[in-house]
Amino acid sequence: MSLEIYRMLPQTKKLLEEDIRRRRSEVDDISKTGAGLWEGDQWHSTAYREQQCQKELAIRLLQMIDSKNGKIEEIPRPLQNTLVEVGHMVKISLLDDPDIIAAGIQSSLVHVLTIEDAFYLGGSFDNLKEMIVSPVSPIGSALLGKKREEIGTYLQSNRFQVLGDKDAIRISNLFDK
Repeated sequence: MSLEIYRMLPQTKKLLEEDIRRRRSEVDDISKTGAGLWEGDQWHSTAYREQQCQKELAIRLLQMIDSKNGKIEEIPRPLQNTLVEVGHMVKISLLDDPDIIAAGIQSSLVHVLTIEDAFYLGGSFDNLKEMIVSPVSPIGSALLGKKREEIGTYLQSNRFQVLGDKDAIRISNLFDK
């Protein structure tokens, strides 16, 4: 079995570790309450079967990210600011987004981080002026490798442009939070 390495920001690592502890507790709780839901045999008890499905799903998630099968590490800070890579904060202009145009927003800050960072921290931003995207998201994958003033396309016909400012590509300030 190969060791999976999950990389993320320090604050996301803390949130994920708390989530793992919470999920372990839920698995224990589901195991304890499952016996009380058993009505006759397990094949005829809907509540018992649903409880077992929840338990199996939680166990699979824990196995995916548990220290036996995986390791949680902090992502490294980018060493350059010429090409967009994971760990950068990028100033872009979303050229075709109707919400951005209607709001009169000239530029947006996009943090290109890991899937876990986007999942745990994404709700902290308005997704108009500032957002977190993962490298597999439409904007994130289109941004990777871009330089200042380059135009890219995401979701087939939506365009963005990396601004030309000196600080348009820089290390995400989320590393320091």
